[in-house]
Amino acid sequence: GFSVEGQENIQEILSEQLYLCQFLTALSILRPGGHFACKLFDVFTPFSVGLVYLMYRTFNQISIHKPVTSRPANFERYIICKGLREDFRDFVRAYMYEINVLQNKCNANSEDNDVQSIVPMHIVKGNENFYEYIRDSNNHLGEHQIRNLRKIHAFVSNATLRDNRQNEVRLKCLQLCMFDEGSDEDLSEHLPYRRPRFRMQSLIDEYGVLPPRKSPVRRLRDYAKKYWHNLNSADVANSFLESIPLIRCLKEYKIRKYLIGDILAGITVAIMHIPQGIAYGVLAGLSASNGLYVSFFPVIIYMIFGTCPHLSIGTFAIVSLLTAKAINGVSLPSLNSTTNESIIEANFSYISNVSSDALLINEKVGIATTLAFFVGVIQLILWLFRLGFITTYMTEPFISGLNVGAAVQVFSSQIPAAFGVPNPSDIQGFLKLPKFYVRVIGSIFKSINWISTAIAFTSIIILLVVKALNDRYKKKIRITIPTELVLVIFGTLISYLAKLHDQHGVTIVGTVKRGLPAPTAPAFTNVSSLLLPAITITIVSLCLNISVAKMFARKYDYKVRSNQELLAYGLGNVVSSFFQCYPSSGSLSRSMVQGESGGTTSLIGGFSSVILAVVILALAPLLESLPMACLAGIIIVNLKGLLLKVSDFMYYYRINIMEAILWLVTFLTVILSDVDIGVYVGIAISFLMNTIRTQRPRFVVLGRVGDTAFYKSIKVFPSAEQHVNIKVLRFDGSLYACNAPFFKRKFYELIDIRLGQRPLISFRIPETVEIQDSADKYVVLDCSPMNFVDSVGVKLLIEIYKDMKKRNIHLYLSECRYDVRYTLDSMKFYEHTDGCIIYVSTSDAVIAILAEIQNKSTVETISQAVITQF
Repeated sequence: GFSVEGQENIQEILSEQLYLCQFLTALSILRPGGHFACKLFDVFTPFSVGLVYLMYRTFNQISIHKPVTSRPANFERYIICKGLREDFRDFVRAYMYEINVLQNKCNANSEDNDVQSIVPMHIVKGNENFYEYIRDSNNHLGEHQIRNLRKIHAFVSNATLRDNRQNEVRLKCLQLCMFDEGSDEDLSEHLPYRRPRFRMQSLIDEYGVLPPRKSPVRRLRDYAKKYWHNLNSADVANSFLESIPLIRCLKEYKIRKYLIGDILAGITVAIMHIPQGIAYGVLAGLSASNGLYVSFFPVIIYMIFGTCPHLSIGTFAIVSLLTAKAINGVSLPSLNSTTNESIIEANFSYISNVSSDALLINEKVGIATTLAFFVGVIQLILWLFRLGFITTYMTEPFISGLNVGAAVQVFSSQIPAAFGVPNPSDIQGFLKLPKFYVRVIGSIFKSINWISTAIAFTSIIILLVVKALNDRYKKKIRITIPTELVLVIFGTLISYLAKLHDQHGVTIVGTVKRGLPAPTAPAFTNVSSLLLPAITITIVSLCLNISVAKMFARKYDYKVRSNQELLAYGLGNVVSSFFQCYPSSGSLSRSMVQGESGGTTSLIGGFSSVILAVVILALAPLLESLPMACLAGIIIVNLKGLLLKVSDFMYYYRINIMEAILWLVTFLTVILSDVDIGVYVGIAISFLMNTIRTQRPRFVVLGRVGDTAFYKSIKVFPSAEQHVNIKVLRFDGSLYACNAPFFKRKFYELIDIRLGQRPLISFRIPETVEIQDSADKYVVLDCSPMNFVDSVGVKLLIEIYKDMKKRNIHLYLSECRYDVRYTLDSMKFYEHTDGCIIYVSTSDAVIAILAEIQNKSTVETISQAVITQF
């Protein structure tokens, strides 16, 4: 700021460039959807009005407001801008910068003229809503200022005038503070102690209403009655339509605003889908065609039912790896064992034209589709019972450790393909990964394929270099270079022309079917063997999908409904299982690209599916000569983001050692055993840690901070005041059976009472068990963190109260919530203790104790004086 003394009438003109620079700074540092508030004075000149107009076009909402705490007679007001729009921001920011440069030139040249208008007035007046708002705002604030200036002038002219309304406010304040008018007492000295001290019961009697507690059956009956009473055909129709978010998307779709961005984003993501679909389909132990199908069918279903337009559903490395593990866990019958001699003779002409590999792939596809069906059914069951909230129990350290460990597993699975050696898929059990590397390294030394190795490392280098360039110039180039697709095309051409498979033994993708598959029911074989893998895949996919969806929801300011997401995932897996698809999931890498490609709505998936359909229907067979080493390079590079998350361990270590342990245990279990075991071990450790935290919450001693009514931990506030013979404690958790023993032991420890027997033989002077003092002692238990107390907790409080009474110690409770008080009342707590030991606040309890101590001291002094006199 700066002084305008003597120039108050032109304060707005003097402040114009300050406004400009403040607005320019806001547009430079705010993220899309951000908010901004700035102090202004008058908004009369074309320059100021033009600036406000630019902010009006750049934000979703603006408001000019004068707070009640602002001096009523001055020019001060505030502009509040909410929801920064990305479409106008860059243009307006560049325009403001040019205006500021021009203004600086005028100031440097000491010219009398300066920039007086930045938006033509015919444009401002053309927007009637904005023009009328500015005019009405100026009129309203101007009238308010004039009225208060006249009032000030009247009071200055006549010192005997009094504002009756202000006098009423003053008297009311004195009354609330329990002071009489005309008192000479210092209010600040006595205020904390002169406020009425409320016991909880007296507060409830005077101000509260106790809602009647209903039995579970009564609550269920009332809910059903209310639901059916308010139910009508419109509600049913709206509920049905809300379960299909695409309908709302189409209804509110703005073609000129959204269409181009959605098409570009759809094309960009489709370009990623093609190579990833082929690579992850092979990773799942199936054909490349199945990976392309997973990139097509679930995407369409999610477009219709999903609520996150930036989540890219399709193939994902970790789910593909888990699918391969589930397929390998099922004993596949050999061709000879599945066909008896008569069948072979009857169909010899057919079998002779079908390779055993094709039959094996068909068998695997049947298992994979059955797995996808059961994953979808589990997700639909979670949706039906509204269990989307369970994802909140899967903490970020667990998800991060699981993803990094699984990424290491996927990376390892691509090493054989990168070096052109056989994949030792028969290794199972503990220390699977070390055994795998021992076998693979031995194979590399014996039979490395140098052509495959060259292809893999060349692919990795090209992808890393081009991705780095894309990241560096993504702001200048809206569409990123489709490196993976280009690599697939050139890799296929080189392999086909050089006959790498026939002449150099380079493993290739092989047969890729043309066209979409006809709907066929899953095989529903080996159901018992697939249930546990289905649960594992459901957990892993939910962890990733919900976390990514909520990340985009925070970034772009929209709502993701967890239960609706479960419906979308479930239908996507169930429906696609009839079209030779294995379980689908969201992909972090594709989702990030989809979010940064300019797309806004769910139609991104539709445009992406159009491109995939063209590839599947017309171009799929052209990819048969693609080297597997090339796909291995694509998968390895796509794992880069997940592998770099290993740094999360140090992040959690700095924040909380328990979260770091959870991350490390999950990660090590995944890489030393397997992904599914890591999932269950991680979940078990998460629940164990949550149990430990609730069993041993913080139990602290509180003290009064300064002259306030706040009581804080003396460890955090060492200067907090502790009163003599008064101990204020706070238990930072609910009190129930699991932590009751800890509560009891810590409670007595904090009030300096040792429980237990003295040692039989002691080699030092025994410590006093408790201080023998005739003065009463007091303990206040702050119950504000307690959400509930169970029957064991209430019995413990009664036991402690009675024991304290024997020790001449008075126990008080403060800040008990309604549910806690209801449990106390149900357990007849007050019959065993005293109905007046619960206070509204900790400060009330301490003040009441101090008053009681003072009264006892006064009575004792008077009694002593009487005894002395007689």
